[in-house]
Amino acid sequence: MSNVRGPTSALTEFLKEKNISIRNTDRFRRRDSNQNADVAQSGEGGASSHAAPSPPQAGPSTSSAARRAPAAGRASTRGGRPGITKSASSRSSLRFDEDEDEDDDDRDVAAQAAPSRNGPKRAAAQRATAASKRRRMSKSSSMNFDEDEDDSAEDQSSLTEQEEDYVHPVHGKGKGARTARATRKSNNHLDGPTVGASGDQGTAEGLAPLAAGVKRSAIGSQQECPSCFDEFSVTSNTFHSVSGPLCRKCGAITRAKSTVKARRSQKETNQAKLAEDEDEAAYAQPKGRSQKAAANAARKKARATMTEYKLPTLQSLCIDIISQNIDLVEELTGVGKQNMDALSKSISRNRRLNNSTLQLFLERGATKLAFYDCSGLDSDALASIGVFAPDVEDLNLQLCGRLNNEAMSQLSIKLTKLRRLELYGPYSVYIKAWHDFFDARGAALESFKIRESPRFDLSCCQKLVALCPKLKEVGLAQVGPLNGECLGVLRALTGLTYLDVSDPGTSRPGVPPESLKDEDVVSLLQNVGSSLVTLNVGGNAELSSKTLLEGILANCNGLSDLSLSHFENDGLSVDDWVAFFTGRAERGHAPLTHLNLERCLKLNDEAFEALLKHSGSSLVELNINSCDALTSDALRLIAKHCHKLVKLDVGFVRAFDDSVIMDLCSPQEGCSSLRHISAFACNAISDWIQPKGIKFVGKQRSVRTT
Repeated sequence: MSNVRGPTSALTEFLKEKNISIRNTDRFRRRDSNQNADVAQSGEGGASSHAAPSPPQAGPSTSSAARRAPAAGRASTRGGRPGITKSASSRSSLRFDEDEDEDDDDRDVAAQAAPSRNGPKRAAAQRATAASKRRRMSKSSSMNFDEDEDDSAEDQSSLTEQEEDYVHPVHGKGKGARTARATRKSNNHLDGPTVGASGDQGTAEGLAPLAAGVKRSAIGSQQECPSCFDEFSVTSNTFHSVSGPLCRKCGAITRAKSTVKARRSQKETNQAKLAEDEDEAAYAQPKGRSQKAAANAARKKARATMTEYKLPTLQSLCIDIISQNIDLVEELTGVGKQNMDALSKSISRNRRLNNSTLQLFLERGATKLAFYDCSGLDSDALASIGVFAPDVEDLNLQLCGRLNNEAMSQLSIKLTKLRRLELYGPYSVYIKAWHDFFDARGAALESFKIRESPRFDLSCCQKLVALCPKLKEVGLAQVGPLNGECLGVLRALTGLTYLDVSDPGTSRPGVPPESLKDEDVVSLLQNVGSSLVTLNVGGNAELSSKTLLEGILANCNGLSDLSLSHFENDGLSVDDWVAFFTGRAERGHAPLTHLNLERCLKLNDEAFEALLKHSGSSLVELNINSCDALTSDALRLIAKHCHKLVKLDVGFVRAFDDSVIMDLCSPQEGCSSLRHISAFACNAISDWIQPKGIKFVGKQRSVRTT
């Protein structure tokens, strides 16, 4: 006869031969046999109610002996009381690996069936021990916790009477019962959390932590994950969120995010504490009370320089929302001129200015248009400005590299009221187009500024001077053909208030652009310098002290905006800078409001102090980028003199450190109007320092070496 049993018997026999245990084997056959045994027991009703009580069972037996005689193990009554039976299906566990312990279960059943020398009291204690063991094995993996708890209560009540009467051979009467109860209590505590019918969970160790206000679901209950909407069973390790318990996958993701956030917060806290410790170490001294007071004062100053966040205005928020959704806007009605310019800047910054969005700004009656990034506009769109906005008087087109001769011709014809024109990057406008423009609009032109135009030559300068008698502002920056001859032509413009001849010449690989000469610049300033308010001669590396003293100092007494960037000629000495700034004060020249001294390498503390004494009280913007000869003592004078300063560039000035920043941000003696600081490559600044209400650009993270 074959030894094959059940639908999984072939695999079962193979595993037994190899001495391999597996879960869930024979569970369906055991369940059916147990149910049949319960039916048979209930059928014997009356007869069993008058029979002697059989030994109580602690739980469903899955041993081989129980399978051979299932009725004998399921027909017992509780505590010797007739008519009270327990269904095997209600005591079933979801752990089906009891076959590994079949030998132990056989021994327990045999011990219960065999007569004891100490009588029924001794047998009751043995049965209590066996029941406790099975209960621990079942509860460790069972998910039917309500029934397990009921079974424990029933087992305890059934054994109470016999245990209390049992006389232990050593401890005496009642000792065995107390020991058994203590053992069960200890085992229940070690088995894990206890969950009642209401789902309230105990506080045993090993449970997933809960956030404040989050209620734990009953372990073993079926829940729906609020994140992925999959059903799952709640375990002791289930992660509970505010919206409910999460499945294993979503819980792991959420727990990982929480861990990363907590670590990041801890890292920021540690960095702040480390910075404070470093500050204390920097200012603390081993002796003297005054040093401790100085350290305390320094820490208070450091705390005062922490970041202060300012909420954006409703106007700026509306402009940002419109610029982000500019493709959905059909018309800009009721937007003021100032807001229109701010909206144009925002759209240009986001690279959203194109042929379609341009039409929102073009309307009759508009007198001023400024577009700060025209790289997304083709020549036809640029030409349409004159068609749809013919009343424009002030036109500013930045990055207009696609502006060609045809578009320039249309602007010359259509913009009959044009008085001011500024173009950045008109590479494709040729000489003839410039001539046609001056012929058409030169008579009314008051301001003409171009930058990076390689085709604006001497003939264009002659047309400019001859056909533009009302011209007050001329900007020819980064114009390749600009040279001494062009400057000689410009001498006829005696009423200029604005002049920009910076960065001339055309560079080639390895060859820098040709600079203007001292004689040409001095000659030009002698004719137009007296009326100038803004002058930019930066980027001319060959200009020396002659231009500085004989040109600017001698002729430009009304300047308020001066740019002398890259004045690094070897012929320009420290004494020349001192003489220039002290001379302006001695001659009574107007104080400067905007000053650019980038890469003026010979500028020292003495010259800088003379500058601040003359113009410090009126300076609004100051650029001393790469003036590395300045010391921290000179930089502290900025806070003393420049109370109206708004923008400061101190990039690559190594002496700019925390003490200078604290002086600048001091509420009593600092620069209360300061809003922008550029400090690239200033390594002496601490990583944690951030002035209140100031945009700090270029601050490097501190690098610590061991």
